[in-house]
Amino acid sequence: MLELVRPTIYTDGQFKDIDPERLLRQVESLTGQRTLGVSFDLDSTILAQNELEIPAESMEVIVGFGRFARLGVNSNAGGEARSDRVEAKTADMSEATNQEVVSVTSHELGGWRYRKPSRRPSDVLAHKMGLPSGSIIHIDDQLLKGGLGANRAGYQASILVDPCAPEDDPRGVRYVQRPIETGLIYLMGLSGGTPDYSEVLGSLNGADAPSRVTAEGYRNAKLLYGAAAIGAAMLGRAKVSFAEGRRPAGMAGLVAAAGLLEGAVKMRGHERRQKTYERLLEMSQAAADLSGDVSAKR
Repeated sequence: MLELVRPTIYTDGQFKDIDPERLLRQVESLTGQRTLGVSFDLDSTILAQNELEIPAESMEVIVGFGRFARLGVNSNAGGEARSDRVEAKTADMSEATNQEVVSVTSHELGGWRYRKPSRRPSDVLAHKMGLPSGSIIHIDDQLLKGGLGANRAGYQASILVDPCAPEDDPRGVRYVQRPIETGLIYLMGLSGGTPDYSEVLGSLNGADAPSRVTAEGYRNAKLLYGAAAIGAAMLGRAKVSFAEGRRPAGMAGLVAAAGLLEGAVKMRGHERRQKTYERLLEMSQAAADLSGDVSAKR
């Protein structure tokens, strides 16, 4: 199950920290073939959600990739204004790299139904780039969206980076998706940065919760919260997702839930399973309440 969401490479840093030539050599060494195209997520990967200009450090990385490969942008922008913003940033990239950088947005494809982790945006972008999917790598800050979508589309590699502005994440991403991804990263034994979710744990267990757990216990608590959150999301919101045609999102949740629950059992050991499940059920209820609060405020 975890192999479907596993990134080819998890960089220990943000997009702006990437050495393009070195990363491409690493991908080609792992896959045994040359990389012809590089696609990027935009928001939280290259620039903050409401940032007007691409930071100079990030643009330098984009220009670096442009020396070796065709470039494209794969964004979940669902509205006209956000989609226009993607087109404007793509034009900036084209000017800086002296090549035509193409883009695809969920708005262009018909709305929320065709968002990452659906493979359709990745397939359409590969067509626009004029390249086979197996020769393109995708760089994204979200494991369960861009990374999973690229893997489903058969891309050469999916590259996971840390978000450049996690404080700007929508609440659903910040309080549900990011903790889930932290648990998955731990289960897969990946190195790299992991966000601090003390605020989330504090909201579930009391303001002093982070100070009451050891380093190992805190890590395990984040994992269990991730499992609880995805369980709550699947139970409380799956019907809505499927009714709106967002089946890929439901599939991503099923994969994550199966992997997290299996890993939680293995991690805790046979003699402590009962206690783990009791705690998981308790946290699931708290996560469900939190999920309901988030949905109500949207």
